[in-house]
Amino acid sequence: MEIVAFIDRSSVDAVQYGVGSYCLTADGPVAAKPYVLLRKALERNEKVAIAEFALRGRERLSLLRPLGDALLLSGLHWGDEIRSSGEITPPETELTDDEIEGALELMETMPSTPSPTWT
Repeated sequence: MEIVAFIDRSSVDAVQYGVGSYCLTADGPVAAKPYVLLRKALERNEKVAIAEFALRGRERLSLLRPLGDALLLSGLHWGDEIRSSGEITPPETELTDDEIEGALELMETMPSTPSPTWT
């Protein structure tokens, strides 16, 4: 695994996340110190690490971020794997402020926490 960049956590769009997240562990006592150091540094500055690694004979792009006392490795899509939404976006539609307000009111009436059946 090679860390190629550190970026602001907020700059990663959810559409970039690929399939699969894995909790990483340090491989023995020698690796424990750099592992904990990276995790604590990422926690403190609100950044994430972008890393490349090989899995099943293919180079992958991933994001490393702290999760509790561990580091979480989440797969990312490469830029050319994300299709433009332009092909499927509906045409511009006229909406009134009342319609938008009605939609906002409806959203407020719905639960703000996930139901146990969602997980």
